[in-house]
Amino acid sequence: MRPFKASRLKRWLARATASLRCRVIIMMYHRVFEASSDPWQLSVSPQHFAEHLEILRRHYPVLSLHQLLRFLKDAQLPKRAVVLTFDDGYADNLWNAKPLLEKYELPATVFITSGSLDSPTEFWWDDLERTLLQPKTLPQHLQLRVQDRLHEWPITSPDDRQHAYMALHQTLQPLRPSDRNLAMNDLFAWAEVDPVARPDYRPLTTAELIQLAQSEFVDIGAHSVTHPLLAGMSQADQTAEITGSRQKLEAILASTVDTFSYPYGNLSSETVEIVKAAGFEIALTTDGKAVDVGANPLRLGRFGVGDWDGGKFKHRLEEFFRC
Repeated sequence: MRPFKASRLKRWLARATASLRCRVIIMMYHRVFEASSDPWQLSVSPQHFAEHLEILRRHYPVLSLHQLLRFLKDAQLPKRAVVLTFDDGYADNLWNAKPLLEKYELPATVFITSGSLDSPTEFWWDDLERTLLQPKTLPQHLQLRVQDRLHEWPITSPDDRQHAYMALHQTLQPLRPSDRNLAMNDLFAWAEVDPVARPDYRPLTTAELIQLAQSEFVDIGAHSVTHPLLAGMSQADQTAEITGSRQKLEAILASTVDTFSYPYGNLSSETVEIVKAAGFEIALTTDGKAVDVGANPLRLGRFGVGDWDGGKFKHRLEEFFRC
């Protein structure tokens, strides 16, 4: 075998590296809101989101999910393109995100937890955050019975609160909504917290969802009914969550909803098959990987976005493209 000369090897490596570069990056947002407490880094301030969109409009092609799907079917992706998505269905997606998407004329898909529409309460992780982490006086000891098991934590310092928050989040996350609601009601009573949603933290109403979907720059996707860990559920329960979310959203919007986002990025091979059987054409995980030719459209990865200023956003985006 003839050895490579140094110059030939350098050119070959450059071509090989270029061929392996990621083609399309899907970005995952949740909220456009300036939060005082944000343990899971779900919020991006309106100012920073505007900076993100300005950079994208100037330097990168931005695709809708359906455009990406057409490129995947043709096995020919544009280089260094970006797709924008939002998970959960917060009201600020309408009031803060939509006007900026329209200003910069960039498309995005908003994935809706259909069972939270018109809810008088917040998403459970936000209720947990405001109960334990917001600055207020709390009893110095927490006892909470969850499914016949008694949990106890000291609540005497900010570190105690943070520890209790993380432990309770882990305990409550896999529960059925009915069991989780019982525990949350006991927690509200212990902390003397009003369970009614804060105006800035509430989910969308049905009327707001319709208004959001009327924008030419917003597509609506499904995000399950109750935002569960799907892979740990029975096949029947997964089907109800996945199919039920699509049916409710299509009934409200009188249009096809064929994109899906796995809650928490949690899925199994069975989950993917149920999503496929439900008629979804594209589904997104939370795996930090880019999209290239040959990617499974029902297992597309995404990169989470933090509350970064424009400079950091551009730097992180370039890191994602280098994968």
